[in-house]
Amino acid sequence: MKTLWFDITNTPHVHFLSPIINRYRSRADIVISVRDYVETIALARHKFKTKFLVVGQHGGRNKIRKVSKMLNRLSALRMRVNGFDFALSCGGFEACLLAKWRHKSSIVFDDNDISPNWMYSRFASYSFFPDAVPMNILLTQGFKPQTTYQYRGYKEDIYIADYDPDSTFLDSIPYRDYVVVRPENKMANYVESRTRSIVPELLRTLSNSGIRILYLPRTDSERKYAYDVDSVFIPRTTVNGLDVCFFSRAVISGAGSLTREAVCLGKPAISFYPGKRLLAVDKKMIQDGWLAHSRNPREIVDYVNSAKSRRFDRNRSKDVQRSVFNKLDEIIAR
Repeated sequence: MKTLWFDITNTPHVHFLSPIINRYRSRADIVISVRDYVETIALARHKFKTKFLVVGQHGGRNKIRKVSKMLNRLSALRMRVNGFDFALSCGGFEACLLAKWRHKSSIVFDDNDISPNWMYSRFASYSFFPDAVPMNILLTQGFKPQTTYQYRGYKEDIYIADYDPDSTFLDSIPYRDYVVVRPENKMANYVESRTRSIVPELLRTLSNSGIRILYLPRTDSERKYAYDVDSVFIPRTTVNGLDVCFFSRAVISGAGSLTREAVCLGKPAISFYPGKRLLAVDKKMIQDGWLAHSRNPREIVDYVNSAKSRRFDRNRSKDVQRSVFNKLDEIIAR
């Protein structure tokens, strides 16, 4: 029986890797490592119901500290993660490099074409990207065409295919009609440190327009954006992001995963991502009329008031998942 090591470094990766872990749980030995960052550990405990290793921390905004934490984590993984046949991760530098050192195979999933993917691309044995990301960009970043698999659809489809709405979710929040707001991730290396958050003004504009807000800050500094703003609810515990999106009126986020989850669930979604370039997957969603982008709070409120939900097309997500799983089965069986 083969051993599959799953390395999780960010909250969305818990959702993404969960159906893959479940698929192979009965036919492989599973090892899971999790980086301590925001809600990742709490969500992993809720999702996996099994033991996992907690290894390393996020380095924050400072580039020197970020690199230092990354190298420290890599060293710790070398000591704590033993025999495995495949390392699976979402854009994981540490997992790909450790697999290379051990002469093992790595499988990486990604959809971000503007991150410094060159840090791991040459170490990855196999990579999976949505076909919205142009192959010429991936080749420039160092991915190998013969081991890069592109699929139709989005990374979020792969786990949304197994999603069943929790009918009790609305009992845990004070609103029946609400929008979701998630701030920009200013610790991400693709967001300029001088970027001014629009969240304080956005929250006030939404509240003054009579719109109730389910607010999802990552840090205490982001929590302060909601100070003295009416009609804002901040969950005290980790919540299922898919339920948050599914039962909402609209999803507004400065980061990518939550808006793409909303889009795949058929919900109106507005990105106020602050980077100079949008991701190729976001451009495709905008082109198809599934996603809007604005950093003007008044425009965002107007969009919320006019946008309509689409039907949740589970079969589309199932098709995406099936195509990825079939290729994954083929790789792991080698």
